[in-house]
Amino acid sequence: MRHFIGQMKHLSTILIILLLILSFSCGQTSDKAIFQEQTLVTGDTVTIDCDSIFREAGYFVRLVSFDSLPDKEHNAILTFGRKTKGRLEQIYLDTLYSKVGQIEFADYNKDNIKDLLVQNISDVRSNWTYNLFLTDFQGRTLKKVKGFQEIKNPRLNKDLGIIESHVNSGINYIEFYKLVSNDSVYKYNILVYDSLDEKSEKNYKQALEKITRR
Repeated sequence: MRHFIGQMKHLSTILIILLLILSFSCGQTSDKAIFQEQTLVTGDTVTIDCDSIFREAGYFVRLVSFDSLPDKEHNAILTFGRKTKGRLEQIYLDTLYSKVGQIEFADYNKDNIKDLLVQNISDVRSNWTYNLFLTDFQGRTLKKVKGFQEIKNPRLNKDLGIIESHVNSGINYIEFYKLVSNDSVYKYNILVYDSLDEKSEKNYKQALEKITRR
C-alpha cells in the first residue's frame, strides 16, 4: 500500500511537469499557472528577467510555488529558459522545495557567470539553506549541485573561492566547503566557534590560512 501511494505521488509530480512543458510548447507566456487538479492549488509565481544578470540576453528564471502538492518534498517548480521570437523556450525544469520562494544570483564556480540560488528551508533558529544551480550556457542547461542544500547560511568567499557556513546555534559556529567537479560539495574538517570576539576572529583567520595551504 505504501509503495502504491509513493507511486501515485511520483506520478502527480510528473503530471505537473508535463503540464508545464505543454504550456511552453504552446508558446504560453502568462505568469498565471492554473492546473485542473483537485489536490493542487497554485500560490505565487516569481519571474526574473536576467538581461541585467547575464551577458547573454533573453534568459529568464521562473519559480512557481504551490500552496498544496501531493508530494510533501516538493512545493515549487523551477524553470530556466529563454525568450525567442515571442515564445518561451524551456531550457531546464526541476521540482524542489522552497519555503519562501527567494531567488539569488552569485558566481560560485568562478567562471564569471552568475549562478542561481533558490531558498530551500529555514530551521527554528532561522538558518536558511539553498539549492544551487550552476549556469552552463555552452551546454544550455543548469547543473544542480548535490549536497549544497545541507549548507546553512552559505556565504561565498570570493577571494579564496570557498563557501562559508555561518550557523546560528546555542554557540554560533562557522564551517567551510568547496565545490567539487561542479556537481557536488566537499566539507573541510574545520570548525570555528564564533563568539564575536578577538579570539574568534583569530581562529577564523587561522582556519582560512589552513585552507589556503591545502
